[in-house]
Amino acid sequence: MRKSFAAVMTTLAVALAPILISAPAHADTPDCVTKSEFRAVKKGWSMKRVHNRFDVAGRLVFQSGTYKSREYRPCRNPRYSYISVDYNRGRVYSKSAYFN
Repeated sequence: MRKSFAAVMTTLAVALAPILISAPAHADTPDCVTKSEFRAVKKGWSMKRVHNRFDVAGRLVFQSGTYKSREYRPCRNPRYSYISVDYNRGRVYSKSAYFN
């Protein structure tokens, strides 16, 4: 009885693991980007991964060929702060921010 229960539970855990691991993150701030969210983004990340991390797509401010520059609204003091991420071929090329 215990062996069959353990086997069922193991099978269930293996079956549900991809669903639980790949669940999308939900930020506390769906319309702006926090400093910790910005710091988490690394060079080479895809634009989709960045947008999932920020929970906002930002706005396109420049595009030339495969190069895109997007700005995102910072949560802290958005009037005097900024967040910018540059992408080349859909991957983070550089990022910059000023938090006032």
